[in-house]
Amino acid sequence: MLLNIRKRFLPGLENKKGSVLLTTYLLITVLLLLGTAFVIISMNEGRVSESHRKIAQAFYIAEAGIERMLYDLKKDFEADENWTDGEINGWTYNSAAAVNGYFPFPNASDSDNNTYPSTVLNGGSYSVSLKNGSSTGDIWVRSTGTIGSVSQTILIYVKAVNISPWNNAIFAGAGASGRIVNGNVDIRGSVHILGDGLEDDGTAILMGGDAQFVGNNYDGLPAELESKVPVLPTTIITGESTLSETLNAELRVRNGSVSLSGSATVGEETKNNDIEDGEKENVDGCYVTDGFEGSGGAGSVYSDNSTNQAYDLGDRVVFPSLSDDSIEDPEKTVQEYFISQTNFSVDTQAGLVTELNNVTKNSSFTHYEDVNENGIFDAGDNGISMDGAGNMEIHGRVYVNGPVNIGGSDPITYAGKGTILATGDVLIATSMTTVGNNSFPSSIIGIMTPGSMTLGVSSQLNIMGLFYAEEQVTTNKQTNIVGTLVTNYFDTGGQVPAIYQVPDTAKNLPPGIISGDPAYYLKVVSWQKADNPS
Repeated sequence: MLLNIRKRFLPGLENKKGSVLLTTYLLITVLLLLGTAFVIISMNEGRVSESHRKIAQAFYIAEAGIERMLYDLKKDFEADENWTDGEINGWTYNSAAAVNGYFPFPNASDSDNNTYPSTVLNGGSYSVSLKNGSSTGDIWVRSTGTIGSVSQTILIYVKAVNISPWNNAIFAGAGASGRIVNGNVDIRGSVHILGDGLEDDGTAILMGGDAQFVGNNYDGLPAELESKVPVLPTTIITGESTLSETLNAELRVRNGSVSLSGSATVGEETKNNDIEDGEKENVDGCYVTDGFEGSGGAGSVYSDNSTNQAYDLGDRVVFPSLSDDSIEDPEKTVQEYFISQTNFSVDTQAGLVTELNNVTKNSSFTHYEDVNENGIFDAGDNGISMDGAGNMEIHGRVYVNGPVNIGGSDPITYAGKGTILATGDVLIATSMTTVGNNSFPSSIIGIMTPGSMTLGVSSQLNIMGLFYAEEQVTTNKQTNIVGTLVTNYFDTGGQVPAIYQVPDTAKNLPPGIISGDPAYYLKVVSWQKADNPS
């Protein structure tokens, strides 16, 4: 009976027609919802991806602005060493239009800047602004790259580093002769040692006694020599009551350690209760990859940037050789090009070799190329003369196919600006200084040889000039040298010489001196991704 009731009243419960269709509708609805979600997610990812692409693109465009500005800054500094004179590499700027200290570059309102290279790049553009730093050779660069509505900004702090070998007291390729400098040598100014050829664990410099390897002032410079050179620039030292003179001295050693023993130091210790107002004691910086050793070690180094900074110029600096290709004429070596520019006749040159092989106060000769054809030896000529009373005059390039010996018991003074290239060794055995107060380096002599050079034989000699010896420079006795030594090896002879750098030298080089062109490296001291300027 129950079976009959079920069949009569509940037939729909057993009818499954249409359930598949309903299930299909439900499945389609779910798939549509999932598809819509996937489309939305994909669109969002596309927008995020496009945003990231534009951010990266804007960043790279900003980097292009940085690179363009570094190029202009380098070319400008090589020309006049000044970023504060209203123009950079020929393009003007208006510092009065500065916002938060940054002025746009170049000045868009100046019609002379209409030919400034385009800043449009890869569908976007960049804008650059500058802010002068704490010194003439420091500057902030801010570059903003923009593409569409996206902008990215890079901010860097740049320092111009003069990498000319003549911007030092000593510039050496392979380090000291035998990698040892002993005695009470007093080097006042920057020292740059490449350490070429040293073993990885080699010692580039070994100093003992009372040596001061890198002094940052003219302490000890005889008054008669100090009167001949420009007054040093000054800086503010915390805790001192007056401006302090400074050589802006730095120590750089690319390969090899610096060993300090005894009381030898780099820089001078400044004590709070014994501050010498008027002179900077610390050196500005030390960049020594292999560090300091010896009984004194890093504890005998007094530097503004501590002692753990590695060499910072990479492979940018090489030791200059007279056998290198000449920049002016790559088919000639530096030495061959120098000779080609002197144009002395054979007869005159033969006489010049004889005269310069033994120069003394009593020497009397005149050898010059009269390029002006006026019969007067002047600054337009290449040549050299002695007047028989110890007075030398030099202009331009002087080539000597043989040795050069300048000696005697009496001092020699000189005027003019010129360079002697001798094929033989060079000996300067008497005092040789410029004439008059504040005369160096407006008057300056350079002497070069592919061989060796000795400066000083007897005691208490004063020698002023620029000296290049491809093999070795030896300084003897208590010789005071004002200028720069450039050599592969240098040797103090175990004596007590002093070497004083003149900062203005690198801007007053004589004609024909090796590596005489301006040489700057723009060192990026600080780099950061910054907020976009308002």
